[in-house]
Amino acid sequence: MAQGTVQVTHTGTSRWRRRTGEYASLAAALEAAADGDVLTIAPGTYRENLVIQRAVTLRGPDGSPGSVRIAPVDGVPLTVRASAVVHDLHVEGQDAAAPALLVEEGTPELMDVRIVTRSAVGVEVRGAARPTVRRLTVDNPAGIGIAVLDGGSGVFEECEIVAAGQAGVAVRGGGHPRLDRCRVHHASGTGFSVTGENSALEAVGCEIYEVRGSGVQVSQRATAQLTDCDVHRTTADGVTLDTDAVLTLEDCRIHDIPENAVDLRSRSVLTLTRTTVRQFGRNGLSVWDPGTRVDANQCEIFDSTGDYPAVWVSDGATAVLDSCRVHDVPDALFVLDRGSRVDVVDSDLSQVRNTAVSVSDGATAQLDDCRIRDTATGAWFRDHGSGGTLNNCTVDGTQTGVIVTKGADPTIERCTVDSPAEAGFYVSAGGRGSFLNCRVTGSGGYGFHVIDGCRTTLRKCRTERCARGVTSSPRAARTPGRVRVRWWRTAPATRAAASGPRRRGRRPYRRCRTPPGCSARSPGSAAPSRSRRSPPRSRWSRRVRRRTCSVNSTRWSAWRASSARCGR
Repeated sequence: MAQGTVQVTHTGTSRWRRRTGEYASLAAALEAAADGDVLTIAPGTYRENLVIQRAVTLRGPDGSPGSVRIAPVDGVPLTVRASAVVHDLHVEGQDAAAPALLVEEGTPELMDVRIVTRSAVGVEVRGAARPTVRRLTVDNPAGIGIAVLDGGSGVFEECEIVAAGQAGVAVRGGGHPRLDRCRVHHASGTGFSVTGENSALEAVGCEIYEVRGSGVQVSQRATAQLTDCDVHRTTADGVTLDTDAVLTLEDCRIHDIPENAVDLRSRSVLTLTRTTVRQFGRNGLSVWDPGTRVDANQCEIFDSTGDYPAVWVSDGATAVLDSCRVHDVPDALFVLDRGSRVDVVDSDLSQVRNTAVSVSDGATAQLDDCRIRDTATGAWFRDHGSGGTLNNCTVDGTQTGVIVTKGADPTIERCTVDSPAEAGFYVSAGGRGSFLNCRVTGSGGYGFHVIDGCRTTLRKCRTERCARGVTSSPRAARTPGRVRVRWWRTAPATRAAASGPRRRGRRPYRRCRTPPGCSARSPGSAAPSRSRRSPPRSRWSRRVRRRTCSVNSTRWSAWRASSARCGR
């Protein structure tokens, strides 16, 4: 029953139709209208269930937004099945089993519509419908804000979900909407939920905040792409991917997350480009399970609020970081479990309280052209089966540059460790490793410290301005083949500490000290008497004696006499 009138303006050219007409109910006006007609609704509350099946324009009075209320007792308040235009309406629903606004067919335009309801769904788009929705507001504390189902599509511009009892935007059953400059907040569930094969979501310039679930959840082979979006102040993870989901984040910002900023599992694939992740309580990137993969390019992960690694890769997952920055975190990168792998290229890891890179339980890490600075430990290869490659990396301002322990076997090539407080490279507890063309400068301890019988190879390595050069434990020194050093070089300041007294030839110099009563004879004097025959001397021994005798004579006879008296 209406509390106002509906004026219908006919746009047809037939003279048999009245140009305008007034109707006491919306249902009667819609029945009389034809395609192209304009229905202007007077202010009031209309408790009718409307069904628009023609391409008409349905609008409220100019200058009075929200003055027209569509509020039936039950059922769907407004159903659109044609390419109609609807704007300046206030829709209220009370049926917990039905949507407040249902779009089933056509390409309608919905503008400046406000939905305040306690329905199952605020706006539902399904089937072949392709609506264009602008400046829509949904307040539905009992259900979903916007649902796009069963192959439905549409464009939503500058829309806002101010409250939702479940997900703010739900896409499933092959739906594929586009959201432009939309906001979702104060939802009791997920901000964006995309589920099911062939389901897809594209969001540009959107914001998700103050939700009690994850900000974005993509699962069960669904795909999504977010560009220039903000996800913050959630109570669960910021972004969650599960079961073959695919997500692309470009120029996005994820921050103020109490749990994982991004969590991936079960063969999901995530691509991040120019995205920042900050102020997270657990992991910035949490990557699990075989087949799960993250590709991050020009991203920044920083300012952790918890005690967990910024990037966690485990259970056979893979992560690639290219031109990224990770800083101001407890630990930068942890990769563990056999089959897990991380590739880091041209990236910065800095201001790390504990360990920048940790590799354990058979995992593999490869770092190329990376910079690690201001950390307690640069890289730590922890146990048997763990390995990888550090190539052309610099480690600066650490306690210990690189640690290799318990059978780990990495390859370190062309790396430089500057100013470590302790050792530049530390190998212990049966660690292995090959070090090629590596350099340690300004170490407060050893440049290379190898202990406990480790099978370590050093080739073309160098220390400069270190308190100590290179050392191996007594056990390692006694065990053949344990520590192999080739082309070892040290700077002058540490050469003595690294290699002991300087030597020439095959034996060290020894000064021939003349015993009491021994004096050198001048040339031509008689040879001294001998009490016993001197033992034969080799040619090499005579040559060394000639150069080291205390007499320092250059003539053969003087040298011979001196040698006989010295008896050495």
